[in-house]
Amino acid sequence: MPDTIIVHIDNSLWDFASVLYERMRMVNPAVSPPSMWRGFDVSKAYMPRRTFFSLIKGIHSVLFADCYALVDDSPETLEKAKPAGTRRAGLQFPWNESEDHPLFDGLQGVLGYLVEESDIDPL
Repeated sequence: MPDTIIVHIDNSLWDFASVLYERMRMVNPAVSPPSMWRGFDVSKAYMPRRTFFSLIKGIHSVLFADCYALVDDSPETLEKAKPAGTRRAGLQFPWNESEDHPLFDGLQGVLGYLVEESDIDPL
């Protein structure tokens, strides 16, 4: 079994939304602030999808393969882990709360879930 867990929760480990917002405003000053984002497709009204993902890629890239679990807040990324048999979990936000993934209020909940699902030593 792989022993790697990738934790990719931008708005928990660092304020990704604010950085993304500033980059999006450079493309279109009319972009609404992160506090108004309710869906993961927030860019649709403001710029082409290709531009949006180019901005994200410019901030960071997400890679996961042969890992035990993926911790992320993106429904799309979590969905890609599902058929691969990779355990997945995330923090609950307005843009993902209706998704069918294990979502929690805090990182302690994520850790507890991963420990219950495996033989991981929590430290």
